[in-house]
Amino acid sequence: MLVLIFLLIIFIEDMLSRSVHWFLFPMLYAALLITGYFSGNGLASVLQHSLYNTLFIVLQLVVLTVYFSIKSGKLTNIANGLLGWGDILLLISITVCFSLVNFVLFYTSSLIFVLLTWGMVNYFSKNKQQHIPLAGLQALVFSVLFIATWFHPAFDLNNDEWIINKLLIY
Repeated sequence: MLVLIFLLIIFIEDMLSRSVHWFLFPMLYAALLITGYFSGNGLASVLQHSLYNTLFIVLQLVVLTVYFSIKSGKLTNIANGLLGWGDILLLISITVCFSLVNFVLFYTSSLIFVLLTWGMVNYFSKNKQQHIPLAGLQALVFSVLFIATWFHPAFDLNNDEWIINKLLIY
């Protein structure tokens, strides 16, 4: 329940002010780490998933930095205006909950959801917003997934077997 409270606060703060208090992210990470440990996944497994997912995030940030640096002709810090620190910290905070395949699936599908949702909101809004509340909307998507794991025990974010089984059916 504490995890959902942190996610709700992140969602609300990002939607209202496009900024989130930094201390929420280590608290969310700790709550998710404890949740993962007590769900029977084991500390070593949870930390291993976190490491792999964090390396994936770092790879994404390096690729984006190189791309925007080449595009602008100078070294670009993508955390200054292109991507907020809250967006990066949220992704790192939730790395403990996913196996690598599930994390990549969450990452790409949540980005698509956020872009489509925010595009529709901006299309129908009189006040066009330049900055997308990425951390807030991804926190919302993650909240739905987190709750779904309570009601569907076979839906395990730390295990890729459900994805493999779904793919083998088709």
